[in-house]
Amino acid sequence: MSRYTFLTYRKYGHLLKDFFVNLKSIFKNEAYGGLYQIYMLTEFKRDYPLVEIPHTAVAVLWLSFLYDTIDGKQTLVRYCFLDASGYRVPDNSVRQFNDCVDAWLERVYALHEIASK
Repeated sequence: MSRYTFLTYRKYGHLLKDFFVNLKSIFKNEAYGGLYQIYMLTEFKRDYPLVEIPHTAVAVLWLSFLYDTIDGKQTLVRYCFLDASGYRVPDNSVRQFNDCVDAWLERVYALHEIASK
């Protein structure tokens, strides 16, 4: 099995829109705003110093969602940790978000395996 790195995940980040574009209600009728970041662990720790990073993580997937409020559009950020085996580090976040991330990771796996042959 190939080892996945921050660069592997970043290479396929542009595919995220395919999995999140139709996601409409994670928590507050959010819609994916098209913004994502695949962080190296040191970058993520710099930007989010209070978040504990699992020891199995090699990258962090960060996505921005928009939702409507009385005060207009607001932004909600969600993130998850990715490991060296091509999986999301399990956590207790929202199921719909995790399902989309897992579907994206399946696509990453397929493309990465083809590219490494």
